Amino acid sequence: MNNKNVLNESLSYEEQQLQMILLQEMQRQSLLAERELRKQQDQEYLDASKQDALKNKIEFNEISIEEMREKRLKRFCASE
Repeated sequence: MNNKNVLNESLSYEEQQLQMILLQEMQRQSLLAERELRKQQDQEYLDASKQDALKNKIEFNEISIEEMREKRLKRFCASE
């Protein structure tokens, strides 16, 4: 009977060790999945940001000195 208790305790210890190994592996897999998801979301964000930047790109047409002078005169005259 004493041998059975020792055998049961050994199995119980081995089962506990297996459960710990399985739990650690599950945690590792979960961490890897989270990292992959975060990496994918970061890439999607960067891609969307690039597309938004291209859509919202403002083109400036440089005006001549004479045109600038006219605009300033109109603005100055309008404020008086």
